[in-house]
Amino acid sequence: MTVIPGGARALDWFQGGYVITSMTLKRVFVLHFLLPFVILGLSLTHVLFLHMNGSSNPLGLDETNFSVPFHPYYSIKDLAGFVLLLIGFVGVTFTFASLTVDPLQWQPINKMKTPTVIKPEWYFLYAYAILRSIPHKAGGVFTMFAAIAGVAVFPMISGPEKFQSMKVCPLVRLVFIIWAANFMFLTVIG
Repeated sequence: MTVIPGGARALDWFQGGYVITSMTLKRVFVLHFLLPFVILGLSLTHVLFLHMNGSSNPLGLDETNFSVPFHPYYSIKDLAGFVLLLIGFVGVTFTFASLTVDPLQWQPINKMKTPTVIKPEWYFLYAYAILRSIPHKAGGVFTMFAAIAGVAVFPMISGPEKFQSMKVCPLVRLVFIIWAANFMFLTVIG
């Protein structure tokens, strides 16, 4: 963050200074508390627009013959799925509370070094591999964001107005297979 122009001020604003303090932890906790609600709101908006406008029609069939009213059919189906998922989560949480907790979490830590419980998450290993492969910090960050933003390019390969689905576009399918292979390779070496 300090490499980009104005990065030192952005670091002071976001982190509260060069070292991590109580204010930094409060900001991170607030972000981690609010972000799931933002994601929930965006997901509900997505479902609302999906059911209002319908999804893409890759086969080009007449939609009026197959249309089913959203309420009560889809609303009951979505509500039943949500309730079953919630029951499963609550059951696992109350029955096996420490199922996903690392046992090292309960050991006392040495404040002078990084705790052993802090380790890279497996789903970010590809990003760590990209960051470590480029010695310049800003270049590594740019490359990592470019790799993530590359997923947005799939629909634009054949043009956004012609893109229907990866099932009917072989070029997009080939690019996706190459991207998935690179992702898995970087995850393994990360």
